[in-house]
Amino acid sequence: MTSAIKKDPRTAAAVLRLVFHDCQVGGCDGSVLLDIKDKTHQAELDSSKNFGIRNRELVDQIKSKVEAVCPKQVSCADVLVLAGRDGVAIAGGPNINVPLGRKDTKIPHTKQQADVGLPRNNVDLAKAVDFFFKEAGSTYEETIAILGAHTLGVTHCDGIMDRLYVNRTVSNPKSEVEFVKYLKEKCPKDNSTRFTTQFDLDPTPQTFDNKYFVNILNGHGVISLDAEIARDPKSIGYVKKFANDKEAFFRVFSSGYVKLSTIGGCDGSVLLNIKDKNHQAEFDSPKNFGIRNRELIDKIKSKAEAVCPKQVSCADILVLAARDGVAIAGGPHIKVPLGRKDTKIPHTKQQADVGLPRNNVDLAKAVQVFFKEAGITYEETIAILGAHTLGVTHCDGIMDRLYVNKAVSNPKSEVEFVDYLKKKCPKDNSTRFTTQFDLDPTPQTFDNKYFANILKGHGVIALDAEIARDPRSIGRSRDHKGAM
Repeated sequence: MTSAIKKDPRTAAAVLRLVFHDCQVGGCDGSVLLDIKDKTHQAELDSSKNFGIRNRELVDQIKSKVEAVCPKQVSCADVLVLAGRDGVAIAGGPNINVPLGRKDTKIPHTKQQADVGLPRNNVDLAKAVDFFFKEAGSTYEETIAILGAHTLGVTHCDGIMDRLYVNRTVSNPKSEVEFVKYLKEKCPKDNSTRFTTQFDLDPTPQTFDNKYFVNILNGHGVISLDAEIARDPKSIGYVKKFANDKEAFFRVFSSGYVKLSTIGGCDGSVLLNIKDKNHQAEFDSPKNFGIRNRELIDKIKSKAEAVCPKQVSCADILVLAARDGVAIAGGPHIKVPLGRKDTKIPHTKQQADVGLPRNNVDLAKAVQVFFKEAGITYEETIAILGAHTLGVTHCDGIMDRLYVNKAVSNPKSEVEFVDYLKKKCPKDNSTRFTTQFDLDPTPQTFDNKYFANILKGHGVIALDAEIARDPRSIGRSRDHKGAM
């Protein structure tokens, strides 16, 4: 970052904007760095709200150097957040301690998601505060500090046309009137250079300092939101505080940046439907066949809202409901952290098709997914697969196991069990979506009988059978079998 900023001092601002735009659409998952190869779909980067985004290749360069020293350990999403952090520090701002562990998405979010998730040029303060509170859990003060990121960089005429010709500008202080006239001279309504004429957002656009706040108090806020926070009775106190105390600004910006940079993960997307008939939601993927009880989450959410409005996300409720289901079924009482944020629009069918495992997924890929996406150990992966102690599967879920995968017949009883499954699920099976199999002998009780069952050669799903044979996993299966 240091060498890149020496070559082009605008780099810090560009990378910081990349961080903001990545995290505001589906969480901090590196999606903004990706392109969609399918010409029938448009990627997040194709949104007009991403006009001017640059320096993505810098993240690739940093990632390549990291890979050379520490392969497959640091995600592009982490590299991006760290690059943004370092850009702030190199430009004179605070040294921010950010948590790591973000996971890269495999395919980019869509243009539609970016159009919804990224703010409009004329976004008002109330909506900005609402976004940062709902998505990042930021306080009001942290939101004002985060907007202070405008101390770096520039905007174009296109970004302020609504401020000049649509929004009603409140002329307070008086110098704002003169400044708006100046902006209109540079950006007339019929402006052929609206995408090329630039304005610095504060007098020191390559230095991270508190002059942005001084500038907007003088009536020189370029973007409409900048002007508004210098007038609004609730925000102006924080603006004055940061204008007078750079260290206070740095301190609050740092905590806001950490919250922003941790948006993502379990976001309740599977609970949503897409109303646009031209697109399909995550839920429409055939890999979500049999998913049910989404309405139960709605009912719990309604009751939570009645007692504690706008405090608990659907994503948190979903995780808590599953936790309670495990406990009620006889499993452990799990302490789970809260603070997940709900996505506004669902992930796409395409993302679910890529992200969810196939019916015939093998152990190596399952371990890789859980390690990359959740950072969990090999032993934890085997234990997580023990969730199959609850529930059922259908013939459709085991056809590859029976007729495509080469089953290793160890122990001998597996051969007989596979023959039994084939009788229930013949190749030309008209009931492949209705014929069900319990995944262990006590499918409504959370216990360790799943492990005892697969060790007998009665693993229904291909992956269940494999972990009872694989030399590395079988020891964990035996441990879990004898633990209760």
